[in-house]
Amino acid sequence: MIIGQNLGFIKQEYLINALNNKKISELDKNYFDLIQSIFLDKKFSNEEIIKCKKIGGNEKPDLSISIKNIIKNCSYKTGKNISVHQEKLESFIEFSKTLKASEKEINAIKFYIWGDGTYDGSGKKNNRKEKWEIIRKDINTLSTLKSFFYLNRIEIINRILNIGRYFIKTDFLIKQKEKNNFFIVKSIVEILRMFKETKMCGKFGLKGIHFQCWNRSLQGQEIKPRDVIQFKWSSIECDLEQNE
Repeated sequence: MIIGQNLGFIKQEYLINALNNKKISELDKNYFDLIQSIFLDKKFSNEEIIKCKKIGGNEKPDLSISIKNIIKNCSYKTGKNISVHQEKLESFIEFSKTLKASEKEINAIKFYIWGDGTYDGSGKKNNRKEKWEIIRKDINTLSTLKSFFYLNRIEIINRILNIGRYFIKTDFLIKQKEKNNFFIVKSIVEILRMFKETKMCGKFGLKGIHFQCWNRSLQGQEIKPRDVIQFKWSSIECDLEQNE
């Protein structure tokens, strides 16, 4: 679960309560369609009971939905410009090394995240820059990041949407739409296929997914650590609906 999504927590709890211990026959059309999308290849009696519960901790899936002991782990998203993944810079660097990242690529990640002209965050506070300043002024860094992310897009998408760092796999991504509260439901397999087939596009080669520092601390504030990377998916509804 991503930090700071209070409204998302409320909506998630509402979804869990709307499904848990309900018979399939008791669901309204919106929730019935959601269940149908997740258990598409299964045939259940309308009298079967649905179980839905929150998955706690830092696991990538947010909730599990089960019918007759068939369990599906789901990531649940609401809102716009959604944060889909956060982790410490150090662990993301170690992950990047498993992808055979070059020294140039590792340094580009560090340089972009610290944003103070150094590879270790030791620069002066007044040297810290917004992400758009780095993107606009340092074309080489952006080009290196974009190439690295695109060439390794399947492994990166698998990490940020599926297994995270704790390896409980996600089966489905559920996005609650902004305008009408209907659901977009995509299996992780479908999403991985979508990214595998896509051409390099977007600022970081990952369609509408952006890479950034969680807190650049431009004024020196210490509430949030600077050494946390974040992926945000600004066009999630559009990207998912284009591939229906």
